[in-house]
Amino acid sequence: MAERTARLTPSEEVPLNRERRLAFEVRSQKFGFAVFEGAQLLDWGIRRADSGVTARKIRALVLQYAPDLAVARRVRRVSSSLHDATEGTMQKIRMELRHNAVKLVFVERKRIREFFRACGCRNKHQIASRIALDFPVLETMVPKPRKPWDTEPGATAVFDAVATDIAYLTAIA
Repeated sequence: MAERTARLTPSEEVPLNRERRLAFEVRSQKFGFAVFEGAQLLDWGIRRADSGVTARKIRALVLQYAPDLAVARRVRRVSSSLHDATEGTMQKIRMELRHNAVKLVFVERKRIREFFRACGCRNKHQIASRIALDFPVLETMVPKPRKPWDTEPGATAVFDAVATDIAYLTAIA
């Protein structure tokens, strides 16, 4: 049996607590999420970020999974209507997590990029493919490589949420 190289998730030798984490990846009209307990992926998905129901969707996730911690990629500071929508969704997430006493930790974009570059991943398709090696349940969701003019597939938000959580785990290890 061939051995995998450079596992993304912590190995069994690294002591890992069983804290439950809810990782988010926020886009202008949706957010992707992944739920982890230790290194185990429990659930994942994509939700539309509609102005009236976003807080309700976040509340449902928090109540269903009762996370100890939430992890999100820090949103870039730019001025645009897309950024404003993304920031609005992020604000709703912050408020709902605060209301439920769930700590929110941000991971810098640079840390995520550097971690996956060290694993030989140069683009989102390579990152998603690499993640699917450690989480085979996500293998059928790996988006096809895209051209710069193609829109980003919705499933990319799930892989970005997983990547953010992995970067967080490696930062605290």
